[in-house]
Amino acid sequence: MTDKFQDKSQVIEAELTPQDEEFLKEINQQILEFLEKDEEILEFDPMNSYQRRLIHQMGSLYQLSSKSVGSRDERYVCLLKSQSLGEILSAQEKPEDAPGPTPRKGVMIDRGDEIFYCRPGQKIVLRADGSFGVPTAENTMQVLDEREMDNGMFRIQRNHLICPQDEQW
Repeated sequence: MTDKFQDKSQVIEAELTPQDEEFLKEINQQILEFLEKDEEILEFDPMNSYQRRLIHQMGSLYQLSSKSVGSRDERYVCLLKSQSLGEILSAQEKPEDAPGPTPRKGVMIDRGDEIFYCRPGQKIVLRADGSFGVPTAENTMQVLDEREMDNGMFRIQRNHLICPQDEQW
């Protein structure tokens, strides 16, 4: 492992039990090893929603996209290298004769039950690379969803921005 990646397991801002801290250290080690490899996807074993949320948070600290896959007891998290995912998805927007990586279809951005906050009334966009924020003219990444957040809270589920008033909340 090189020095360009640092242990970020201590960065999660929450009250953690000793078991949670050990879990994060193990996840951090897996992420560090993943970042050193040429693989694009890191899949974890099925786990509970709290542990999945911790993995989503750890992934975002390393600028990785994340998605939850499966249902109920079989639900697990996949981390994707953001740069690779962004290149693949942006290649879908290029003309067919342009060289580029082979597009991957069916990428799902899903942050589970994690709640995000913004200023009430703020317009938020969810981009194809898994990033989100206020829309800007400079960012040309494909937009998956765009909404005004009435109360300033939202989730990201199945490529959509979900608000508390939505049935999916």
